[in-house]
Amino acid sequence: MSSSPHPPSAARPRRRWLRRLGWALGVVVTLPLVAAAGLGLYALTLKADLPDLYELRHPDLALSSVAYTADGVEIARYHRQHRMWVPFEDISPHVVRALIATEDVRFYRHRGVDYRRLLSSAYLTARGRQQGGSTVTMQLARNLFPAVGREATPTRKLREIMTARRLEKAYGKTEIVEMYLNTVPFGFNAYGIEAAAQVYFGKAAKGLQPAEAALLVGMLRATTGYNPVLNPEDARKRRNVVLALMATHGALPAAEAAHLQRQPLGLEFSTPDPTDSAAPHFAAFVRTWVEGWCQKNGCDVERDGLRIHTTLDSELQALAEDALARKAAALQAIADDEWSLSPRGVGLNTPADAARRSGAFGRFWRARRSTVTAWIKGTPRYRSLVATGVSPADALARLETDAAFADSLRLARTRLDAGLVAIEPQTGHVKAWVGGRDFGADAFDKVAQARRQPGSTFKPFVYAAAVDWGFRPDDPVEDRVQSYSLDEGRQQWTPTNAGGGASGATITLRDALVYSKNTVSAHLIHEVGPGYVARIARRMGIVSPMREVPSLALGTSEVTLLELAAAYGTFAQNGTRRLPVVVTRIESRDGTVLATFEPGAERALSGSTAYTVLDMMRGVVERGTGAAIRTTYGIAGDLAGKTGTTQEGADGWFVLVHPHLVTGAWVGFPDRSVTFRSSYWGQGGHNALHIVGDFFRQAQQGRFGLDADAAFEPPPGFLPPSPRESPWWMDDSLDVESNAYDALRTDTLYRPPSREAYREERGRAEPAPVLDAEPVRTKAPTPAPLQPAAPTAPPPKLPPARGGNGM
Repeated sequence: MSSSPHPPSAARPRRRWLRRLGWALGVVVTLPLVAAAGLGLYALTLKADLPDLYELRHPDLALSSVAYTADGVEIARYHRQHRMWVPFEDISPHVVRALIATEDVRFYRHRGVDYRRLLSSAYLTARGRQQGGSTVTMQLARNLFPAVGREATPTRKLREIMTARRLEKAYGKTEIVEMYLNTVPFGFNAYGIEAAAQVYFGKAAKGLQPAEAALLVGMLRATTGYNPVLNPEDARKRRNVVLALMATHGALPAAEAAHLQRQPLGLEFSTPDPTDSAAPHFAAFVRTWVEGWCQKNGCDVERDGLRIHTTLDSELQALAEDALARKAAALQAIADDEWSLSPRGVGLNTPADAARRSGAFGRFWRARRSTVTAWIKGTPRYRSLVATGVSPADALARLETDAAFADSLRLARTRLDAGLVAIEPQTGHVKAWVGGRDFGADAFDKVAQARRQPGSTFKPFVYAAAVDWGFRPDDPVEDRVQSYSLDEGRQQWTPTNAGGGASGATITLRDALVYSKNTVSAHLIHEVGPGYVARIARRMGIVSPMREVPSLALGTSEVTLLELAAAYGTFAQNGTRRLPVVVTRIESRDGTVLATFEPGAERALSGSTAYTVLDMMRGVVERGTGAAIRTTYGIAGDLAGKTGTTQEGADGWFVLVHPHLVTGAWVGFPDRSVTFRSSYWGQGGHNALHIVGDFFRQAQQGRFGLDADAAFEPPPGFLPPSPRESPWWMDDSLDVESNAYDALRTDTLYRPPSREAYREERGRAEPAPVLDAEPVRTKAPTPAPLQPAAPTAPPPKLPPARGGNGM
């Protein structure tokens, strides 16, 4: 029997079945491998976009920078995102428990990814019930690194998983919770748990209670939808869900959770506001100063979480704010009465009110109709009337007879403002700074930004120049009106004293300063020359442009209150000028000192010259225009000072010099055409002096070393100059070199060798360069915003015939 070469027919189906099974097994095994390989290759392509180890260790977070007073009180935060980083131990444990119970109950049992939750989420989402599967670590990856993305795609989820795994390798669980709670947003520009606690509850994150923690953690699901301010009922329901979850997972007793669910939200909502600062104008100035420093040192004040330590004293600042608010309000009441802001002061030009227009504002309206007309034409209401087709003349007439509009216009235009600054002369540290009555109404700083004519407060610089040339405090001089030729004789300048004219009596230079005689200041600048006066003022700290004209003696060139007070500190320090300092130290977010700052110091005057003028200014407080400091406020101690008033009382000034504190104040109206209607209240000795006096009286009762025992120390070897009957400048036969007093001035800046050289130098009057005004650098370069760029000065104008008021 021959055998067949082919197997039986029954074997063929079996072989086909085995081949098919082999192919099926191959596909089952190969496809996952291919898929895994493809996923691996895809993950490698994504890896290039994910954060590397350095980025994981140093995430780029925007943190608020904080400014502190010298005694450690926070005064400002600077940020685009309101975020303050707090360590884990400064976060309430209730917040951590609420977070874990709500967002990631197996947080401490997984390594960045909860695969069971992830698969459950995918299954429920496929069934139409969207469910989040991200762990706290995965959410942190999304918050920290923009490259992870936020789109709802498998690619984003893969990036999350990969980054979360890396984070778990780089950080411990506690560090991850800390990072997460410091990075999540809570609405109203609050980022992180610390900012959220302050915005919604007015407290630190460490003090959050269970219900408060549950409310904030509940917001993480939907910041707007569960915002307690925008949607309080939804926020309450979500809070109760979180409380229930805390009870379920053992983070809170069930009875306590049930009790808290019945409680109201208990919000104390407040958003960060610059006007909330104890020193808003100062805080704004510090921000600008630090921004200038950051531009040179590669940092960002709104992102880098800097710790800025300033010179301000919180207690002195509170006293300054209180004194300015109280006295400015009293002065405003006087201005209101003078400008007829009482109920009787109705319409500007209503015929029916003509009989009642006897107040000061009515007189002003008739005398200066063009000024009030300009006010009206500058209002939005006038422009809107003209825009709707009303003729300019009809619009003006309509508003002139509108009583309510007139009252609102007068209120706006006759609003008094003021500023105060106090500087420690030994260090240049600014201790108090009030830049205006209301930062919210007017952020323009009356200490560092506003330039106004200083009036007679400029005269000490004139006297310093005169003493440096050889004049003596007790030299006799005539208080008489003189005319001075200007512009090579083509014009005449004839200054008078306050009230017009002069006494005609012979007085000493000391009394001329005490009683603020314009005629004598004009004589001195004529003798010394405006160029030399400007040179002395620059050396002492006046950095604003000065027009070197004779009227400079009466304070016609504008200055800021900050530079004026700092320059007076030069007198207190025997001729050594120290720049005003507002920041002493800048630290990084972790407390590393980045830079420290010390005041620059320059010899501006000889010690004898500075002390001589200071001694002359003592008389201003003892018996002159500043005597109210003693008689009204009872301030004791060794004091000097000077009042100042400009034309028609537009500006009132007073600077008080104590061995340990120089305090200056300015009072005026933003609109310079508005002044006190009485010459009495327009004088610096009757307005600005009251602010300084009130502040200093309170400060002297505190811990600030402003007692009566402090005294100005004369320079070594100082001998008071003796009076003489015939001053050298009145006798052409005398030589400067024969003046015995000059022998004492061994440290004088400059002394001409003879009267002829004196005349020649005065004739040249070449300006001196402004001294370098940058603080001494100890660790890093510093900007010099304390010496702001000066605006282009207008061409010199012919000074007014009368000059300043002289008070």
